[in-house]
Amino acid sequence: MHITSRDLTNLIEDVSRGKLTPAEGHRGSSWAYREVIDLANSVLTGAPIGAVVIDYERRHLIDGRERLMTLAAMFLPADERPAMPVDGSAPHLVVRGLAEGDGFEVLMVREEDREPADLPLSCLLRTRRFLAWERAVDGAHPEQATGIKRRGGRLAQRLHTAKVAVIELDAEVSPDRVARLVNRHRIG
Repeated sequence: MHITSRDLTNLIEDVSRGKLTPAEGHRGSSWAYREVIDLANSVLTGAPIGAVVIDYERRHLIDGRERLMTLAAMFLPADERPAMPVDGSAPHLVVRGLAEGDGFEVLMVREEDREPADLPLSCLLRTRRFLAWERAVDGAHPEQATGIKRRGGRLAQRLHTAKVAVIELDAEVSPDRVARLVNRHRIG
């Protein structure tokens, strides 16, 4: 067993493409909206989101599946994302407040409640979608567009440079043993 650091975006892609799957007997999960928003805020502010345990030989996620599935559901476009493991139906996740300064907040909003300067989280991972958002901001907020786009760009950069600690299992380490250790030390 050894610990490495991987790009969060690569892990999201691996989960969304089925390169990493939950280990057998993995429990399901349903996250509350507040937990989803807290996770998004952690990523976008550069806070750690916890390690994941991966058995690369079997391509199994031993721990961290809910976090990675939720992140994939947040940051991937609708046609590429897995179902988000949250209670109820998930509206759009957006960053709001980019026009006001350096602060921002992540919100879940319905399509009809989105504001022109809202930055959908699904635009942060894909350059083409981010550029389309920038064009929309130019049209809706010409006097503030430069600042809004600069702050949105910083958030995209944080996502693209985010790292996650990965505990990689070696062939001689039993995934069951690691799962027991993870569960024994789980907080909350």
